[in-house]
Amino acid sequence: MLRAQLAKLLGLQRRGLEDCRAMVVQNFNSPQLDAIGGLINRFKMVEGLVLHAETGYSGIAADVRVKETELNRLYEYDTSLIDNIGVISKSLESLKRSLKANDNAQSGDDIEEIRNAIIEFEDKFERRMQVITNTEV
Repeated sequence: MLRAQLAKLLGLQRRGLEDCRAMVVQNFNSPQLDAIGGLINRFKMVEGLVLHAETGYSGIAADVRVKETELNRLYEYDTSLIDNIGVISKSLESLKRSLKANDNAQSGDDIEEIRNAIIEFEDKFERRMQVITNTEV
């Protein structure tokens, strides 16, 4: 359920980026157009990664058992993933404002902040999956 919710939240942020791309097209602001297009593709990839990740099985004879300490680590990852989406959301709002104001410098900074946040989200999600599967190095 958490993965589905995370994917849904990422989808909302991606749609916000698509709105920004439409704003850029209307204002003929081409430098941001390529950057936002790349971000949208990245979001689609991460959404798919989250949505289609292996689902765990918690039956009586499950192959992977999660102990309480590991479960606490997973909760920490989950919280930090949600925090990352919050950072993306705030940066996206700032990007919308900077695009409306035709502030190319600020919009470039906002795009970079969103890019860093989605990369960090992806890295955390992959580490979380490694914790679950006991393949963390």
